Amino acid sequence: MNIKFSNNNREYTIERDTYQYTLSKILTVRKGRSKGETRKSVIGHYPKEQELISALIRYEVGQSAINTTLQLADFMSMISKELSYQLRKL
Repeated sequence: MNIKFSNNNREYTIERDTYQYTLSKILTVRKGRSKGETRKSVIGHYPKEQELISALIRYEVGQSAINTTLQLADFMSMISKELSYQLRKL
């Protein structure tokens, strides 16, 4: 399973194998020979969906992208809808 989504100009991917979920941030190289290429930066590995979602929320709050409870509720709603949509496609 591979799910891609974005929030506040940040792109993420969630990959799942037999044992865990891997949460990664997609970065675009801005300088050098690889300028314009995208790379994945792993945020963490999580055995359960709930741990993955909690980690993503903590990461977004830590990046100062979520400052109010309204923004938090909107983000949680977006994550829920996106994951539900992607899982139905599988």
